[in-house]
Amino acid sequence: MCFSAEASFIAGSLLSLGGLSGIVRVVRKKALRLLPYALIPMIFALHQFTEGGLWIALKAHHQEWVETLSWIFVLIAYCLWPLLVPISITIMEPQKIRKKILIGFSVVGVIASLSFLYSILSYDKPISGYIHHRNIEYTFRYSPIYLLNMLYGASVNLSGLASSFRSVQAFAAGLTGSYVIAYQIWRRTYESVWCYFGAVLSMIVLIHIWNASKEKTA
Repeated sequence: MCFSAEASFIAGSLLSLGGLSGIVRVVRKKALRLLPYALIPMIFALHQFTEGGLWIALKAHHQEWVETLSWIFVLIAYCLWPLLVPISITIMEPQKIRKKILIGFSVVGVIASLSFLYSILSYDKPISGYIHHRNIEYTFRYSPIYLLNMLYGASVNLSGLASSFRSVQAFAAGLTGSYVIAYQIWRRTYESVWCYFGAVLSMIVLIHIWNASKEKTA
């Protein structure tokens, strides 16, 4: 998280408890179409634990751990989210027309994920994080920046707006709004700040999981 290791570990712990309860509920109700979407809070929890560990490694000046945890954070942020978010929403979408639109977003997500993975693997400098104004800034840079940002934003932030579920639309709107705020206010450290916002917003995912599994919509 963008302020301290303690805040990251608290957020990660709370999300782990909520995420685990959601996954258990999905499995017990046999609503397996909800399972990929139910994984989102747990992965956000892993993201927060990763940054919590990174805070500790940075303060201890343990460069090997700094680079390892930075790699994990960047891989989740840039490669996993563009895949998981649109694909999980597509899988549980019941309306055919919306499902076709969401398949398009999923294809965009695959392209974005592979493009970022190539950028990460071909990056000619160590990927690391460092503390900047009480936030964590990552050294990873990529290009073409505007194109990749558009692909990322479409797959992660906007895809949920095509869902027929209002809670999924709310999650997408929250992700989009918080992304804009994080980028405008904390531009150099927006990845860290926005992922924390996303972690908080993933509580909306848990609400959807509980309601959808109760109604057996999946």
